[in-house]
This record gives sequence, C-alpha cells and structure tokens, in this order.
Amino acid sequence: MLRLVLLRHGPTASTASATFGDDGELTQRGLQQAASVDLPRVHWSVRSPALVAAATARAVEVQAETDPGLADWDVGRWRGRTLDDLLASEPDGVHAWLTDPAAAPHGGESLKAVLGRTSAWLARVAGAAPESNVVERAELLERRDGTLLAITHAANIRAAVVTALHAPPAAFWALDVAPLGLTELRHRDGRWHVRSFNR
Repeated sequence: MLRLVLLRHGPTASTASATFGDDGELTQRGLQQAASVDLPRVHWSVRSPALVAAATARAVEVQAETDPGLADWDVGRWRGRTLDDLLASEPDGVHAWLTDPAAAPHGGESLKAVLGRTSAWLARVAGAAPESNVVERAELLERRDGTLLAITHAANIRAAVVTALHAPPAAFWALDVAPLGLTELRHRDGRWHVRSFNR
C-alpha cells in the first residue's frame, strides 16, 4: 500500500494576509513551528518548486526532490494581491472564480485545471500513468508500498482530497488547510483513500 503524506508549506509574511502566490522564506515563528512537525518515517520526499516549499523542507530536515507537478495554483495577474483587494476592485471576477470551476479571470489556471493537474499527479504517483515526474517508473513501482512525503501548497492538498473523494469541484472551497498541516492519503484497491486531513 502506498502512503502519501501531504505537508502544506510553513507560514511566510504573506500568509496571514492571504496574499495570492505566497512564496518566500518562513517567518521566525514558522521556523519554530516547522521544527515541531511530527513527520512519519518516509521513504522518499518531493516538493513544489516554490521557494517556500524548499524552505519548509530545510526546516523539517528532509531532502526533497523538486516536482513540477506540485507547483502552486497559477493565479496569473492576481499574484501578489490579497483577496480583500480583489473583492473591492474585481468583485465580478472573484465571484466567477469562486462559482465557476472553468473560470480563470486572472489569466492563470482555472479550478478545473488545478483539479486535473492534481489528478494526473496522483495517477503518476500511484503508478497508473506511463511516466512519472517523481522518480523513474521502475523505482516508483518498487516503492509503491512505501511512504511518500510531498511538501506543497494548500490548493494542491485541497485538490488531492477532492480527487480522492470523487467530490464535486465546489467541495474544494469547503476545505481549509493550515500552514504545516499534514494530510494523509493511501492508495489501495486501485484508488485513493483519505486517511486524515489537516492534522
């Protein structure tokens, strides 16, 4: 059985303000919190290409290979802006983004695209796809009974849970992932199961 542990990156200066495209170094408090994260024994680790994922990997003391499939949601021209700012300046765009899974008013990825990308990544990790961005296929198949740690972003974790549950896209917005929250999925019987969420 393959065990997938998803770790949301630690907090940065932009986390509290809910700034889109939050990336950078962890706050001092975030570094302290990361040091107390209770990780299970893992066999291999991967991370988002973002600086904050690299910083989190260092803080929890794991060597993690960069995996482009774990990249944060591309929010286009909204990157660096806060939700409050966008609600004031682009309320129609925000409404479309929150209610239509195919909408991308920011010019980046739609929710539908993020869910599709995450679903494809989960399939590769499970060995169901012919290629893998994580490790070579033969090695991946050999390790399918191990534990993979993936350090990534809230959107990716929410998308993974929605995918595992075969839930509608709207369920994405009902999930809240805290910085350094751990979510565990397990792959057995040809499908993903949610073992724990945001602990």
